[in-house]
Amino acid sequence: MKRSPISTAAAALLVLFISVGCSHSAKTDAVPAEIKLSSLFADHMVLQRGMAVPVWGTAGPEQKVTVEVAGKKASTRADKDGAFTAKLPKLTASDTPVTMTVTCGDAKTVVNDVLVGDVWVASGQSNMEWTFKLLTGNGKDEAKLKELTKDGDLPNMRLFTFPKTALLEPTKNVRGNWQVCSPEALVNFSAVAFYFGKDIHEREKVPVGIISNAWGGRPVESFISDEAMKADPAYKPLLDKKTEAGAGFEQAKADYPKKLAEL
Repeated sequence: MKRSPISTAAAALLVLFISVGCSHSAKTDAVPAEIKLSSLFADHMVLQRGMAVPVWGTAGPEQKVTVEVAGKKASTRADKDGAFTAKLPKLTASDTPVTMTVTCGDAKTVVNDVLVGDVWVASGQSNMEWTFKLLTGNGKDEAKLKELTKDGDLPNMRLFTFPKTALLEPTKNVRGNWQVCSPEALVNFSAVAFYFGKDIHEREKVPVGIISNAWGGRPVESFISDEAMKADPAYKPLLDKKTEAGAGFEQAKADYPKKLAEL
């Protein structure tokens, strides 16, 4: 059968379309994936037992990401910007250190010395922020500091301190790192948070991770999302005040150099 010029041209266009599409797909898959986890997912961390645990970070855009801990796996696909969140199945408490492996294409990140137990956030003002060092005259009373921290050698307790960072919007990452509880690690850690965590650790007989997120003098609404405050009419005056203050921020920022020069 003799082909018409139209059908021949259409076939040629179809072949060209498929070739370009395959080439584009191969190029996308070839983009090297660099895995970056939130700093909360790092060596010596504790994962919460008995619930689906979200693990988030960035990897190759639109590529498959797999997280594995203690034989439990979760897979997801990163969005066009590379952001991903994978939810691990429920984990059982264990004081046997395991690894968490995150893979994306040929890239792999391994987090070591991971325990599974209870994770608590210790938040508040100066009473919660007060460290063992501050309890001893900024560490000047060395004998007292040594006495207060002598019971801090608890390898199944892990400590994380949020840095003081002011943000208007929630963030998925912070600076900081997990530490194995020890007398040395306790020096700059919240005393109240430590004693709370120690009590939980002794009563529940499971590993405990304490995340200290305290800032002296901060009002409680600093630690509450706008969405949560909008759900309660009592917070409306605070939200209005925040909106008013934010409206003049850009102008105040622009005026700052001039006002500074006038001093």
